[in-house]
Amino acid sequence: GRILKLTHPYLTGLDVKELQERLKQANFYSKQVTEKFDEYTEEAVKNFQRYAGIKADGIVGTQTLTRLTSETDKPVTNTSASSPKGKVRILIDINQQTLTVYDDEKIFKQFPVAVGKPATPSPVGDWKIRNKAKHWGAGFGTRWLGLNVPWGTYGIHGTNKPESIGTAASQGCIRMFNRDVEQLYQWVSIGTPV
Repeated sequence: GRILKLTHPYLTGLDVKELQERLKQANFYSKQVTEKFDEYTEEAVKNFQRYAGIKADGIVGTQTLTRLTSETDKPVTNTSASSPKGKVRILIDINQQTLTVYDDEKIFKQFPVAVGKPATPSPVGDWKIRNKAKHWGAGFGTRWLGLNVPWGTYGIHGTNKPESIGTAASQGCIRMFNRDVEQLYQWVSIGTPV
């Protein structure tokens, strides 16, 4: 197939439609399928590339397509990484917009996240997971992990705005792709240090 990327006028066609459908299936694209490779599609591709750990250039070549295909052909509940075996702790880097899971002080897995906007920054400090919930509310994606921040309700949660991941966009909470937070949810317990 041809390489798909943002052009003017937009590339259109069934290959773009299939791309959007696969991105949608993988929870990276929430708009209507248009068959047009527009700015929104490019953003979704970049987010998928960040998630897959490949160069986030928004250009869909063989590597991106292969990864996306393998990602959407397997059931979403199947998590690639096994669970951490030792003591789990979470480190969130506000500047890098990453969440790193440590297993006995070794890096186990790293995820891209969205953090608080400059006006509503994420609380900095040493916290613990205070509560866990599934489907906590519409804007919070599929999982909620509450933090014991004394001056407000902050947590690590999924999102219905996947395009915000990798930016400073939230009211202070840490947003993750839904499939990432579902994985994280299985690994942490009440009291896990963050």
